[in-house]
Amino acid sequence: LPREPTRQNPELFTVEGDIFQPHMMLALPISSFDNPDAPVLDIIAHILGQGESSRLYRSLRDRRGLVFNVHASAFTPQDPGLFEISAVLDAANMVPALEAALEEIFALKYHPVDEQELVRAKRNLESDFVFSLEQVEGMARVLGSFEFMTGDPREDDYLQKVQAVTMDDVMQVARRYFIGERLTAGFLLPRGVDGAPAAGDLAGILERAEQAAKESTPASLVADSYLSNLHRFVLPNGLVLLVREEPSVPTVGIRAVFPGGLRAESLETNGAFSFIAEMLGKGTEKLSARRFADRVADMAGTVAGFSGKNTFGVKADFLSRFTEEALELVAQTVISPAFLAEEVEKVRPELLAQLKQQEDSLTSLGFREFNRLLFDGHPYGLNTPGSVEAIGSLSAEDLKRIYHAQGRPDRMVLAVSGAVQAEEVQRWVEKYFGDWKAVAGKKAETQEEILAPEPPAAARQFSISREKEQVHIIIGFLSSTLRDPDRYPLEVLDTVLSGQSGRLFADLRDRQSLAYSLSSFSFFGLDTGSFGIYIGTSPDKQEQARAELWKQLHLVRNEPISAEELQRAQNILVGHYELGLQTRGNQALDLALNETYGLGHDFGNRYIERIRAVTVEEVQAVAQRYILPERYVLVTVGATGAGAPGRQEQKTP
Repeated sequence: LPREPTRQNPELFTVEGDIFQPHMMLALPISSFDNPDAPVLDIIAHILGQGESSRLYRSLRDRRGLVFNVHASAFTPQDPGLFEISAVLDAANMVPALEAALEEIFALKYHPVDEQELVRAKRNLESDFVFSLEQVEGMARVLGSFEFMTGDPREDDYLQKVQAVTMDDVMQVARRYFIGERLTAGFLLPRGVDGAPAAGDLAGILERAEQAAKESTPASLVADSYLSNLHRFVLPNGLVLLVREEPSVPTVGIRAVFPGGLRAESLETNGAFSFIAEMLGKGTEKLSARRFADRVADMAGTVAGFSGKNTFGVKADFLSRFTEEALELVAQTVISPAFLAEEVEKVRPELLAQLKQQEDSLTSLGFREFNRLLFDGHPYGLNTPGSVEAIGSLSAEDLKRIYHAQGRPDRMVLAVSGAVQAEEVQRWVEKYFGDWKAVAGKKAETQEEILAPEPPAAARQFSISREKEQVHIIIGFLSSTLRDPDRYPLEVLDTVLSGQSGRLFADLRDRQSLAYSLSSFSFFGLDTGSFGIYIGTSPDKQEQARAELWKQLHLVRNEPISAEELQRAQNILVGHYELGLQTRGNQALDLALNETYGLGHDFGNRYIERIRAVTVEEVQAVAQRYILPERYVLVTVGATGAGAPGRQEQKTP
């Protein structure tokens, strides 16, 4: 058959007939059935105009009252077909209905569809096929039509293609076919009825609809977010709310994050935020610790505090049907935590016991002293779980004062990810958090800018003797920060050295049998960071192990890594990042931390792109920049030799 020429100008017509109600029909040329776009177009037809949950029905009929009914379909025969919109309407609404319908059609070109819409459309298409096979007539129709159009009577392949459609596919196909210049619009009118648009009006209607479609996205939607369907709201009290709609599993993760943690502590308050994290979830001003625990258990969820190097807060995970109740509990937890003296005294001995356990762990002890020496004078040099003196002396009132100085609405990011609706979550958050004000007179204690320490002027070595059959050695250096571009090649370098596929394992453990455990490590903070190597070995091999560690460090400084090592490390890092965001709780935490640290909601995209872009030369450059053989910290813990003092520190040139 001859190919129909591409339409260059839109066309509008009206026809009068012996009818009582105006009808509107819109058509745009699309592909044939054997085109890969056909399953996507079927998905689009469901999203736009099939059923009472479709966009056209909800917008034109329910919200605006412009039509009595509306329907969309994708006609994809053997030859190129048509995407059609039909509606029955009142004569007075013909122009606004045409413009509104075009706006909904064009919006698919500019904004990703909701994932729940996509899932619903796929299920409905599958359902149409399955139910059609209940009767022999339907089965014959399916077999015959697929045989006729594809040469294969089976529909399995088509359903697989439908299930594989992504949000990006929908947007790309909409851009390919939903072009205003190719539109044919028609109205069937009762005789003598006026109100249909004139042909000369169509260009203006298309232009207005296209512009409205571009601007139709909700103001809250963050279009460039790495995690899709993200909405951002700011309450009048300064609280930032992030909501990710992810309906595939009926769960919800909630994370309330404040700046604080170790970075906000001093020698006198070291451990305060670990203490506070244990107290959050131990009751509120309205609920005793027992009643609070019972309410959480009744919903089969979890609510607990957490604390880290730069932040602290509350984490909660529930089935999504309990989202409102969970938000109410989180609100009580962060706004009016109890800090009862009797609960404080229950937690204190547990924290002190953890500090004693730290003394028994050679690894924990080694890293505690390593951080103290490397981050000399910076809060990162404090012990993460705290000090015996501070944990032993902090009172309930002290903890309450420290908490309320940091736990303020204008400093909090609340992230919610799961099978939720953003606007509904916003209403609940405004209900439970909207009246919250910072405690008068309480000043936040976090220092926004803390001077980063300089690398040691000379090498620092420190040893702790323990009667153990092991010795643990840590060698490390100051490195870069979360926002520093150097972090990406440093992460690659860390991965090249670490893990069972890394250099250290292959050489020091497999080939030389020097290690019980070993790894490289990296930490990126807000002001500074660290990079180094750790090994656990036997006392008789410690000198050889130390020499081999230095050999590995000099090797990455002086020789480039291989292209194979680079690619393997990049794959591992990208894979770990993506796998780490599988749970709704981890998604919520990632969103909250990126907001808190100012990394941007598209950080995930940029992180993966930057890791993929790291070169062999960049890895060697950061190795030379941060692995400074004369300015390091070395800590040895364990059987350090006969007659060795319990603790000793020496500086070497």
